[in-house]
Amino acid sequence: MKYDKSYVAKKIVRKSSSYLKIAVGIFLSIMLLIATAGVFYINEYLQLDKNFFENEAVHTIKISYVEEDGKYVPLDESKMAMIGAEINKFITQDSYTIIPVYANCTGIVTQDGQMVKIFGVSNTDYRIVGDYPFEKNMMYFEKYGKENINLSITNYEITNDGGFIGKGITDLEFLCKDNVNRNSPILIFNQITSESLLYGFVDADTFLHISNILSNSNAKNISEISNNGLIELASIYVYVDDLGEVEKVSEILNEAGYISQCTFDAFDGFGDSFQKSLIQVVILGGFIFAISIIQLILSLNSYYQIQQKDIGILKYYGFSTKQIQGIYTTGLNMFFRIGVLFLSIYVVLISIITGVIVHYEYIIVFLICIWTVLLVLRLFIKKITICRFSKRNILFLLKNSKEVE
Repeated sequence: MKYDKSYVAKKIVRKSSSYLKIAVGIFLSIMLLIATAGVFYINEYLQLDKNFFENEAVHTIKISYVEEDGKYVPLDESKMAMIGAEINKFITQDSYTIIPVYANCTGIVTQDGQMVKIFGVSNTDYRIVGDYPFEKNMMYFEKYGKENINLSITNYEITNDGGFIGKGITDLEFLCKDNVNRNSPILIFNQITSESLLYGFVDADTFLHISNILSNSNAKNISEISNNGLIELASIYVYVDDLGEVEKVSEILNEAGYISQCTFDAFDGFGDSFQKSLIQVVILGGFIFAISIIQLILSLNSYYQIQQKDIGILKYYGFSTKQIQGIYTTGLNMFFRIGVLFLSIYVVLISIITGVIVHYEYIIVFLICIWTVLLVLRLFIKKITICRFSKRNILFLLKNSKEVE
């Protein structure tokens, strides 16, 4: 006699006891909580990665002066090679970048009379200012709000005694963009918050052009006119690729007499604290998950003990062990398919709500982990429950039946 395995399986599932449904419901609820925690952790990690690990300021060390004979001496270009020599004692040359940043000391105002301080940065080092390469004759701000800016630049003549005499004014107009990163090391280290002074950023060629007008000179390189009282090497920044080496490099520079500072000190131990918190969350989540699995397995084991009489009857009517396993596996598969579908939809929805969905690769990996766990769990439950009961003989199944329905 042939039986429709799918039809028999549906009847078996319909006959399932209420506490089995409750057990599966509890397990799925716990999986929902774990999935929610997982998505929120991914969101927190992405924020941490953006605001800490990939924050240019955290990777950067600012050097303002060097101590020589008990005095603080301003920096010049010759110090860059000496700084590199000190750093090379600890890390290789290709794992850090030395970035000189120049600025005007005076002499530039807007047509509205607002003082302007302009920083000149090489186009290859734009990352300590913003996310995009500089354009020539373009001035960049954090928040300026206008498409162009008109500057009045005083033309100074440097006297023999080192003083300045104003010889005239040159008006220049620049296009503007507000895409300076608020986490720019230059902004953070200089604590730029003054409303009376406007801070702008330009590439090296544009800054040289402005400097020549300001100094009434025709220099081919900014080093020819830097530290003349009108233009200064404001600071030298050292960008260290490996975040774990920033603090050590800063210590080496301080020991060599360079007055340096790094924002990494403000985050000292933050990474370790986050990792410890993560370990605690994983351990707690893993413990809850393990308890839920044990609860589910015990409930399913009790359920199949109740089903022993039905299994015995199926064997009596000629169903083979493999067919019986197939019938009960069909019911088990139905529960897990519903669980996988429900959890997947839930994870996608909560990812959209939190904004994590833009980093879809993390969500895909997370979903694959959930699917893998549920698949392994299904195989494990089948092995220790369905296979075990279906292999018993009819006499044992009927004699030891615990059916209560």
